[in-house]
Amino acid sequence: MRSFYQTLCFLLVSSMSAFGTTYYLSPAGAALNNVNNWWTVSGGTGSHPANFTSASDVWDLDNNNGNVPSSNTWTVPGTITCSNGTAVITINSSAQISLGGNFTNVANIAVVGTGTLTLTSSAQNIPICSVGILQIAGTGTAYAEANLNVNTLVFSGTNQLDMRTHSLTVGLVTGGGTHAIYTQNTGATPISAITYPADVLVDFNAGTTQTIPANTAFDGSLTISSSTITALSNISVDGTLTLSGDAILDMDTYQVTGSGTISGMGTSTFLTGNTSTAPYPDNCSFYNLQFDGASDQSIPAGTTVSNTIGFTANQTVTALGNLSVGGSLGFLGNASLDMDTYQLTGAISTVSFSGTHTFRTAYTGAGLPFPADLNFTLSSFTVEFYAAGDQTIPGGTSGASTIYNLSLTGSGVKTLDNNHQLTIGSSGGTLNIEPGVGFASTSGTTVTFNGSTITMNADALEQGHMKLEGTVSTSNSPSFVREIYLSASTPKYYNISTGVSGSSLNTLPESGATIVANSGSTGSVWYWNSVNSKWTAPANITDAVDPTVGYTIYAGTANGTDFLRSTDGTIAAEGTGIVTTDQSITLNYHDGTNGDDLFSGGATGYGWNLVANPFTATYDWTGQALPSNTNNIIYIWGGTTYSAWNGSVGVAGGSELIPPAQAFWIQTTATPDADLTLSYSQTDASQSTPVLKSNPEYIKLNLWDDNGEMTDEIAIQFDPSATAGYDRNMDAHKLPSTLGHPYAFVALANKQMSICAASTSTTDFPVHLKPNNGSGVYTFTLQGNQLSSFTDAILEDKTNGQYTQLMRGGSYSFTVNQNDPEDRFVLHFNNNSVGLDDYSNTPLTVGLSGNQLILFNQNAIEGSRVAGDILDLHGRLITQFDVETHSDRNVIPLPSLSAGVYMVRMTLNHETWTERIVVY
Repeated sequence: MRSFYQTLCFLLVSSMSAFGTTYYLSPAGAALNNVNNWWTVSGGTGSHPANFTSASDVWDLDNNNGNVPSSNTWTVPGTITCSNGTAVITINSSAQISLGGNFTNVANIAVVGTGTLTLTSSAQNIPICSVGILQIAGTGTAYAEANLNVNTLVFSGTNQLDMRTHSLTVGLVTGGGTHAIYTQNTGATPISAITYPADVLVDFNAGTTQTIPANTAFDGSLTISSSTITALSNISVDGTLTLSGDAILDMDTYQVTGSGTISGMGTSTFLTGNTSTAPYPDNCSFYNLQFDGASDQSIPAGTTVSNTIGFTANQTVTALGNLSVGGSLGFLGNASLDMDTYQLTGAISTVSFSGTHTFRTAYTGAGLPFPADLNFTLSSFTVEFYAAGDQTIPGGTSGASTIYNLSLTGSGVKTLDNNHQLTIGSSGGTLNIEPGVGFASTSGTTVTFNGSTITMNADALEQGHMKLEGTVSTSNSPSFVREIYLSASTPKYYNISTGVSGSSLNTLPESGATIVANSGSTGSVWYWNSVNSKWTAPANITDAVDPTVGYTIYAGTANGTDFLRSTDGTIAAEGTGIVTTDQSITLNYHDGTNGDDLFSGGATGYGWNLVANPFTATYDWTGQALPSNTNNIIYIWGGTTYSAWNGSVGVAGGSELIPPAQAFWIQTTATPDADLTLSYSQTDASQSTPVLKSNPEYIKLNLWDDNGEMTDEIAIQFDPSATAGYDRNMDAHKLPSTLGHPYAFVALANKQMSICAASTSTTDFPVHLKPNNGSGVYTFTLQGNQLSSFTDAILEDKTNGQYTQLMRGGSYSFTVNQNDPEDRFVLHFNNNSVGLDDYSNTPLTVGLSGNQLILFNQNAIEGSRVAGDILDLHGRLITQFDVETHSDRNVIPLPSLSAGVYMVRMTLNHETWTERIVVY
């Protein structure tokens, strides 16, 4: 039976076991893992613990340092404290403390050494720690109560390390599971500049300014929670870089690299001044995104901004992929945004600006290049569409959007989106349409020009075009400028008009040049009076002119005066409006009696009318409705020669497309029964190839001078509906070139033709060459061969009997002299039934000059006798000859022959052959 004292002691021990026992370390420097160094009474008295297994026991260092010897482990499920003074725990090499409880009075404890401190509880506090390995195991969060300096930080299980405001100095972090390191430290090095593993999230969450040390990398994720961070170097993130709350990450000139992405949430902001093509990875999302680089920058592909994207420096920022913005665009400084070929999408509500800015787009895909209903109203803000192809221009859907300055460059047609409304300018502003570019709108749209200046530019090859089929309105007196390119360094006359309404002729000359209206010979501008076939001077040059009226205007320098301009370049007509409705033009007929020459060369003709394309887009003559007694052929004076177009074939550059402000000639054969209507629907704002039509069968015969310049051109067209006479809707007159320029024409049906249409039954075409006070070496070639009925085109020179195959790259060069006969050439077509050898590899060939038959000696022996008969196609004998051959040619007089084809049968040295001649 127990005594009272024994019973009391048992109860005390039992109570102590239930609530835990505090053991005190003694002596100083003792091994912590030895129970004999722990006492129930401070100072090294009392009893020792049986073991270290109780989670409720407390191990008080009691102002004594301790250690865990090498290769030993102290496993402590309870609590380590230091209630008196301070203590240093040393974990020696290969030693370990495994703490399942917690540290208390952590300010009094420091853990040092090269061993391992393992924390296995769900929530633990970490004292000052400088060990080889700090291992955080289990679940929950370990809280640093002081700076940590460890060689290796090991995570296992699912847990976090909250550094609070303390610094983490670590050489290596490893993990397995899902972990995080949190830091509120605001010093220069809150964490070490190492690579953090993929399963460890690092979170900067001080809510104030923090620093990510230079050269820090994150194989996992990085979170910035309501903190402001300025990067000191590139930051590599392979997971997700998350900006939350009102966090700000200023990357300065550095990059976010790695294979991860960025997610901006809350009201966070990401700033970049990096000028590489990858300031951050593709497919990142932001709340606010700001570009503030000192030079040009790039927006990676797939960028999404839910609130505002800003451009704040004097740079151009270029998109490398599609961009989505859900709030606003902000421009400061002189920043510009170039979307290149990509699309800007999102519910953008506003565009703000302060400076000189440009928004550029070359997007040509489906949908709009940027959202509708945006306004770019600043006077120094320009929106530019610059794709090499067609583009769609967004406007307003419920009201007009305003673009103060709109620039259309590149090529193709830029078309206002269906049913949209667009205002260009705001009591000022510009629309600039570069050469080769068209501006168009369709029915249902509205385009308003509010005090803006609309310039349709021109160069040596193309013009800017405009075709507006919807509603067009003006306010605050806009100005419309049509540029016209002239090669004025070589003075000459041009057939042009103004191309805009409300324009006067005196707006055409460039600064310092002039234009003169005078009834005498000193005038530099004239219009064609089709009532009497007279060139007539305008009454003055200050009144607004009808843009359907064509003028011939002198350009270049003469007698010390510059007319329009002195060098190659543009002039500009300035008007108050544009023509967007059908235009009716009265055509007259006059027989040319006492009329003036059209141009130098002397052709007066009859029924000529000089009209002009009044529209701001190319006019397509295809399918043009004509009043009665009006030929379908159009002629355009090019400064030295006329081009012509007969509906399917053109010469000298003639085509069905009539440029804006271009004057052109059409011919009546009697008084028409109605006006000529130029339909606005036949205009075309594009520079593309016309609608495909069936190909006519034709060739073009080009005339080149010895400088390699093509000086003239005629065309021969084969059409089953053509007749042997003059077909007014297919045959084109040859209008003369200026003096000094030889020109060619086909002489058929008593006409001089630049385009000659015939059926395939006609195979021989007299080609006349008029020296026209010119001389030198010239060359004929074929161009644009579209023949299917013939395989050969053989040019005969009747002055020397030479035959030249012009098909398949052939050419014939010759000398032009003033005394040469006009009817010098014949162009023969065949299908190899009469080949070139048949023309030239005979002893003698024949030609016809007036009423003389010319025998050309090819390879006959001089002095041989040749006998011949001339027969008509019915075999009837017309005449005979018997002559002795000469070294070059024989001339044989002929009786008067009626027009037709004749056969010349010749016999020489018992050899007989036949050649053909044609009398016209």
